[in-house]
Amino acid sequence: MSLVIKSWSVQTTPAAGQPHIRIVGRASGFMSFVLSTLGIDATTTLIVDSRHVEYESGSLAGFSRTIVPLEHISSTSYGQYKPWGKSLFILIIGIMLGGAIMGSSTASTIVGTLISLGAIALAGAYYMLNKSLSFGFREHGVKTVQDIQFKRSVIEGQEVNEQALRNMITLIEYLINPQGLTAPSFSLGGRPAAERMAEPAPTSLQKAAATVSPPKCPACQVPITGDEVFCGSCGHKLK
Repeated sequence: MSLVIKSWSVQTTPAAGQPHIRIVGRASGFMSFVLSTLGIDATTTLIVDSRHVEYESGSLAGFSRTIVPLEHISSTSYGQYKPWGKSLFILIIGIMLGGAIMGSSTASTIVGTLISLGAIALAGAYYMLNKSLSFGFREHGVKTVQDIQFKRSVIEGQEVNEQALRNMITLIEYLINPQGLTAPSFSLGGRPAAERMAEPAPTSLQKAAATVSPPKCPACQVPITGDEVFCGSCGHKLK
């Protein structure tokens, strides 16, 4: 599974009620891009607290959630994928096409040069946007590994780096069995400026409607309804 990061945090000493690790990602692709701007895209959330690893996939169609006690985790892993092969293929094809178009005329030379430069830009963009990091864990007695791939986000501007994944594994190992290990200390993360792009997708139409911010009184900023003439909190005239 390949996810584009919406928001993430890794903290050794989280605030009350907050998990140690929380990553929210969405599916990549154009449709997810459109839905993400509306705040209703299908999302996957990974949460690690002091007792459990919680993995949830949700959308308007519903959700599925897996909760694994930390003591049932037998191993964790992470890795990196670099799509240099496909990027090189795009580059070679583009340069060959540009070179074939180039001729004795100035116009054909310009067109061929532009195609070659475009191939360089396209190959570079493909490489940067499709690099991914993976994180996974295995349960005791279970052969299947829960593996998640993270890709850079263009819309939300978020990216989980290799050091963050290393810290995640260090923290999980410490939470499972702190004896003999040095307590880690770090606080990492990132959230987009638009808050609705940072949170998981709603799992019902009712929740989706609730994500739309209600109008507020211009004087005291208390939420109001559309048919109110005066603010019920401060008495400010609304109409």
